[in-house]
Amino acid sequence: MILSGADGFHASAEVPFISTTLNHLIFSLYQWYPDIAWYGWLLTATTTTAATVLICLVIQLPMTKPTKGAMLLFTLVVLTQCLLSPTYTKSALLCLFSSFVVLIQSQSIQKSKVGGKSLIAILYWLSYFWRWKVTLIFTVFAFPVLLIANNRQLQRLSILLAVIAGPIILDQLWSSSLETDSSREFLEFYELRSRFFDRPEGATSESLSIVASRIGWHPDDYQVIRNTFLLHDEQRVSTQSLRQFLDENTKANTGSFSASIQRAISALGENKAILLLAIAIGILVATERLPDFVKASSIEKTKLACVLLALVGIIGFLLYFRMVPRIAIPIAIYTVLIVTVFPLGQRQNTSGSALQQLFAAVACLLVLFVGVPWITEINGANSTRRAHSEIIYDEINFATAASVLIRLTPQSTFGFNGASPLITLPQPKARFIPAGWQIRSPRYQEILSQLGFHSGRDMLSKWNGKSQLFFITGSEEYRMTVAKSWLAYLIRNKLVASDVIINTLAESETGGGWALFRFCTRLAAFDQP
Repeated sequence: MILSGADGFHASAEVPFISTTLNHLIFSLYQWYPDIAWYGWLLTATTTTAATVLICLVIQLPMTKPTKGAMLLFTLVVLTQCLLSPTYTKSALLCLFSSFVVLIQSQSIQKSKVGGKSLIAILYWLSYFWRWKVTLIFTVFAFPVLLIANNRQLQRLSILLAVIAGPIILDQLWSSSLETDSSREFLEFYELRSRFFDRPEGATSESLSIVASRIGWHPDDYQVIRNTFLLHDEQRVSTQSLRQFLDENTKANTGSFSASIQRAISALGENKAILLLAIAIGILVATERLPDFVKASSIEKTKLACVLLALVGIIGFLLYFRMVPRIAIPIAIYTVLIVTVFPLGQRQNTSGSALQQLFAAVACLLVLFVGVPWITEINGANSTRRAHSEIIYDEINFATAASVLIRLTPQSTFGFNGASPLITLPQPKARFIPAGWQIRSPRYQEILSQLGFHSGRDMLSKWNGKSQLFFITGSEEYRMTVAKSWLAYLIRNKLVASDVIINTLAESETGGGWALFRFCTRLAAFDQP
């Protein structure tokens, strides 16, 4: 993590998706006391804050007791999953959607409390600080507020909006003042990289060979670059080449209707656990709210219909792009809560009919049947990774001494993915070249310069022989396949000689799945580092 310098190089406050304010706060905390996992504590505190607000909202829902009990169980299961595997995106969206639900609830009961407005502002700020651009884009989910607010409430909302916007504007001004030519070039490359990896326009198509040839790529280059984040080669992967590929790939109809359906099906499969839970609770809530809907005025019915259609449209749009679990989980909670809190006349909190109690019992059983294995699987995976993380770092230190490692995949650095963010891992003797989104950042360029490389391509071309520069991968099942694909890329693009082979220097003995490689000539293949 670059904010702490845990990769062995100097720490820096230049994470592009975290706000400038939070970047510098976490960076300063690590400088003050590096032995505390500040990032993990702040992330856990943010997620816990959002989870607490959501639980309180569910407890206060004007629903029958059986439905409220099922809703509370659903919320507890989903939020437990969020706390077991917290991410900045998930934490930000939980805060964002919590603020919207609090706002809708305050509007529907015709009250304006200072405490409630303060809570809304704090939740929105927390979301913005963790994922500033995602928060600004996903503010579109606040549209139900506009449908239920009257003129007087809209005036009050404008004041709240001004209060919320103050720190955001200051943060954006600070961010602009820190921009340099190199940072602007990196952000441009970062945006294109995001489109290439995360958007439909970067996905493979039947015309891949034609598209690749038009920009000077080999079809296998595309697979290596996309599957392993091999972005170091500026000659093949530049801002211009990525833009050309995205343009040509779009023309080749990668966004066709059939491809969109396939992406949506893939996203639904990836999110099947939260999807089943949300559907079960959604049916229960819809069953209870149906009488309210029937008795509601035509205006109220129209407003709710608009909300549901808009939600379906937005979620469908996200499925077209990339609906990963860290985004789908907060959206599922928000969608259920919107249907629950949307004002449709007067509701009374009763014990519920026998049929409602039956529906609630079935929903609870389904939540337990799906949710408990879901949580158990995540907790088991985390426990395994935590058990191996420190041992793996010791093994890497023993195998590499003071070497520099380049990651064959971004996940090759052990101890962060799946391990508790509150754990402070031992500082490795080995240093890890930045991977993934960090490539081409100012810090990345400084690291290359410190190591004596003029560019990423220069680094790749010298990554063989007897130098203390090695490749590392954490893919237990496909590590040799990944290493071979990298070597084939280096040979195909004349970065190394054709007689270079793979020398496996060390492998994990703990079952953690890491392996250390060196690409070298046949004569030097069995020389020890």
